Amino acid sequence: MIKNIPNKYTQKMLLAAIDESFRGTYDFFYLPIDFKNKCNVGYAFINMIRPVYIVGFVDRFHYRKWEKFNSEKVRSCSPALVGLSSTWLCLLCRAVPRPAAFCARPS
Repeated sequence: MIKNIPNKYTQKMLLAAIDESFRGTYDFFYLPIDFKNKCNVGYAFINMIRPVYIVGFVDRFHYRKWEKFNSEKVRSCSPALVGLSSTWLCLLCRAVPRPAAFCARPS
């Protein structure tokens, strides 16, 4: 996950910055857009094809200023929860009321 993206960055601009060094190393990219305000929401998701590519990506992108728009924001990269067990952990820890029967089920 890439955080603190200036709102004026478009998907095309962000992908151009990523592709300078990492073209062909990822298989998924998503930059959520606020269509009402016609700008991004400040974060994006990227999935690297191999774990070894993550190290280089973090070295290049984590804790650096954005080059365009004279932004004071500092880039931040963080891992996302992946896998079935992580998904279950995330869902179980949410502050959403669960039916009592859910907790009483045998494992």
